[in-house]
Amino acid sequence: MKEARSSNLFKGVRLDSTGEEVSILQFADDAIFVGEWTMDNAMNLMRILKSRILKCFELCSGLRINLSKSSLMGVSVPKEEVQKVARWLNCKEGSIPFTYLGLPVGDNMAKASAWQPIIDKFKSRLSLWKAKHLSAGGRLCLIKSVLGGLGNYFFSLYKAPNKVLSSLESIRRRFFWGEVNQSRKINWVAWNKALRDKKSGGLGIGSLKALNLAMLSKWHWREKVEPNAKWKHVISAISESINGSRIGVWKSIQRIGRELEAWGINLQNLIIPNEDNRGWSWQLDDNGEFSVRSLRKFIDCLILPSADSETIWVKGVTSKANVHLWRVMNNRLPTMDNLIKRGVLVNSDGCKFCISNQESADHVFAACSTTKTVSAYLSNWVNWWPTSARSISDLWESIDSGSSGSLDRMIRRTIGAAFFWVLWNQRNNKTFSGAVKKEREIAEDIKFLAYDWIRGRVKAGLPVGGNMNRASNWKPLIDKFKSKLSTWKAKTLSIGGRLCLCKSVLGSLGIYLFSLYKAHMKVINILESHRCRFFWGGTDNQKKICWMAWENVIRDKSCGGLGIGSLCSLNMALLAKWRWRERTETDAIWLKVVQHCNLETDNHNRRIKGVWDRIYAVEKELRDLGINLDTLMHLEDDGSRWVWELEANQTFTVRSLRKMIDVISLPLSNQDTEWSKWIPSKVNIFLWRVLNKRLATRDNLQKRGVTITTDLCPLCMSTSENMDHVMVSCSTTKIASAILSNWINWWPVNEINIEDWWRKVQRSGADKTQKQVSWVIGAAFLWSIWEQRNRKAFNGEFKNEQAICRDVQFLSFDWIRSRAKGYNLHPGYKFLPSDSDLIVHYLKPKIATGTHPPCRLHEVYLYDHHPQQLSETYRAASENKWYFLTPRVRIYPKGSRPKRSTKEFGRWKQTQKCTPVYDDVNTQMVVGKRASLAFHDDKDHKTEWLIHETPTPSTVTTIVPNGTPPQQWLTQNAFTSPYSAVVILHDALHLFFLQPPALRRPTLPAGGGYLRSSNPLLRALGSDTNCWN
Repeated sequence: MKEARSSNLFKGVRLDSTGEEVSILQFADDAIFVGEWTMDNAMNLMRILKSRILKCFELCSGLRINLSKSSLMGVSVPKEEVQKVARWLNCKEGSIPFTYLGLPVGDNMAKASAWQPIIDKFKSRLSLWKAKHLSAGGRLCLIKSVLGGLGNYFFSLYKAPNKVLSSLESIRRRFFWGEVNQSRKINWVAWNKALRDKKSGGLGIGSLKALNLAMLSKWHWREKVEPNAKWKHVISAISESINGSRIGVWKSIQRIGRELEAWGINLQNLIIPNEDNRGWSWQLDDNGEFSVRSLRKFIDCLILPSADSETIWVKGVTSKANVHLWRVMNNRLPTMDNLIKRGVLVNSDGCKFCISNQESADHVFAACSTTKTVSAYLSNWVNWWPTSARSISDLWESIDSGSSGSLDRMIRRTIGAAFFWVLWNQRNNKTFSGAVKKEREIAEDIKFLAYDWIRGRVKAGLPVGGNMNRASNWKPLIDKFKSKLSTWKAKTLSIGGRLCLCKSVLGSLGIYLFSLYKAHMKVINILESHRCRFFWGGTDNQKKICWMAWENVIRDKSCGGLGIGSLCSLNMALLAKWRWRERTETDAIWLKVVQHCNLETDNHNRRIKGVWDRIYAVEKELRDLGINLDTLMHLEDDGSRWVWELEANQTFTVRSLRKMIDVISLPLSNQDTEWSKWIPSKVNIFLWRVLNKRLATRDNLQKRGVTITTDLCPLCMSTSENMDHVMVSCSTTKIASAILSNWINWWPVNEINIEDWWRKVQRSGADKTQKQVSWVIGAAFLWSIWEQRNRKAFNGEFKNEQAICRDVQFLSFDWIRSRAKGYNLHPGYKFLPSDSDLIVHYLKPKIATGTHPPCRLHEVYLYDHHPQQLSETYRAASENKWYFLTPRVRIYPKGSRPKRSTKEFGRWKQTQKCTPVYDDVNTQMVVGKRASLAFHDDKDHKTEWLIHETPTPSTVTTIVPNGTPPQQWLTQNAFTSPYSAVVILHDALHLFFLQPPALRRPTLPAGGGYLRSSNPLLRALGSDTNCWN
């Protein structure tokens, strides 16, 4: 647009006073073009939208301008003319006002009707079913968060009418008090009091009026700190053109300052220059940056009524209990005296507990005989609990006044909140359902509820004073394992995800307990059984076959396992850490305390008590395994520091000792686990199971007592199924292997068992990267074969061997390209190469050096063959692209005209003028020209074959069936229909590319993506032409 404007191809709207011109407004993928109403402007705009640069952008990004969804609008232009131009542009006719990015443009926002979308959105989000089913805490949370998205967007640009604000506040108020349909409920606290800040006695909801004013005031701040912004210049230019007064929405924004001044808020005094006069500072925030929150809070403090005391809000207590506590402190519960004051007819005004006195909040929570008995039980639990309070205020003052710190205060307030919550719930249960609990039971309910709330806030988490030799004291850890390794995760995660979770599940409480206490073997066995069942996808109610013994699974990868590690070795290694710290931290306070409290020395014999007895006992257990900590930890020769022998940096790590314990205590394997970072974890585990012959083949199922209808291989249905047969010997597998051997000539096709087959895959490749690529292709082959086996066995779906090979190629390509960061992909690999790619990257190197980037090339003389013969002769089932090199022949030795006739078949005749071929990188450079030719048979009849040829300096030719619709042609059978072909001609050589329509993959950005990426496939695929064919 800048180039079009500078070239006078497109004229925007010019602001006369400043010379500013507006031509396009953009946000993400939405754009508005603004310009003078002329036919030339419209025609030039269409040229811009259809330009080659924009087409390149569309191909690379996948985004395309949809004119049928676009609209054309005219300002002060006759409607007939707008319709005429809209039809010419093939777009819709728009009108003003319109909506852009969710905002109405051109509408009168001073009218309440323009705000109907906001009101409707409030009603939909604060719906009646939510009011009926959510608790008071849930409704409070929803009210605070409901103004997201469109609401804030409107409030940040438009001044809302008072009628709209009243409607929105009414919706929020009715929702908070739980009003459903047309039923009215008592609003126990005035809404203005609920809106105010918690420090002022409210719930911190905040008024919508203050939010609207604060968001509009933001523009006054931005006007100061962004003096050179484009938006400011445009607004100033429009304002100056109308006698300096702002119009439209900006007029209401300008008036915000006057409205705030009526409440004593002067924005000019809140936005002041910095000390160095290089910027501006906002006085309501310590960091000096404007925030809507600070101004909104300031406005609410002025316009909403204030209370004498703050709202008591206890962290860790549920929101509904905090709202209940707020109502208790304000005497706004539906006690009998409060209901009578509000005109509600009641059968009796007596207390539901004692029946003898009139019910009030002070009586229920302080003076009632039932409450006093409950308080007596609580005072035996915590001796500070007041038992003689006569009112709620006395009771809370006694609870709050004796705290000795922030933690003690939090605990006291939590128990107080639990007291009010449980007692009121018991009152309601007795009133409405007749349920009666004894005072001791009520006190126990308060204790348990307070404990649950406090436990969520206190992070200590370690049992103190308990006997950790008992398995029952490890129940919290067992429960945590069950919650983290839950049933839904076992059902939805892949086996790779379950492996990752098994390795990481011992976070927080698990490692914390293991680092201080020696776990009972019963506990270790329970935890390991949970991990084993979860890893194999089983649940508490559904058992699954564990295909490998868990001891073989958890051992290290160097020992044939998956490297999970045993919990027993983790526990021992964590406890052994204290022996290291004891040596390296000789002056630490903790060591002196432990020695004083738990260590007694008598004639050099140490007697240890408590938990440290078990910690020191670990050293003996390790010695029984053949691990001597005194040998692994020793002083350097100069005595300056301690050395740990298992790490190169000579510092103790739990990982190194745990690995050593696992190697000694777990059974060993004859081979290492094959594991590659280039493929997903689930495929690595699959390969591990294949090499250990632990897949669910039918012979393995029969060995484990599973009843099956047949033992035949699902792929060939002729031989009993076992691992070697499915992966190597099956006829389907052998055909797929033969096809792949045409792609890579080292592919094993004659092996009879999986071990020999995998050994040959591992040996291929000249260097480390080629070996890794071979490894990935082999894994992709096994994965694809097993997937096809399962699809046919369970769903009856069938894929031919060609489709399986294509899956192997594309799957291996996807895995390799994400890991081969330092290798370059050959131009056109896995894509239909562009004309420029074929000329620059294949043909020219061949002419200049006699070589070209490795790919599938056949040297064929083009004019000795009919196009149909080429497609049939060189068709490869596993490939979807073919390239041919052919010499070029002139008609006359000294002439420039190429030979067009073919041997016995006919000739090619030109049907279209030449067009230039541009380089993909330097789009201004022409690398060749292109002309269209049709193939005529020996009787000079024009056939369905069409080519595109570029004469000099190089030629690109494309053969397609003449006159056939692309979509119809693309769906024809690949074996009987004509094929597309690309021929690159040069003075010395032709490069001929053939691709069958039926095997063509979905269209990808030509020349983009991986074509010039530094990220995709690899040099290894082409470093050895003979090896990689």
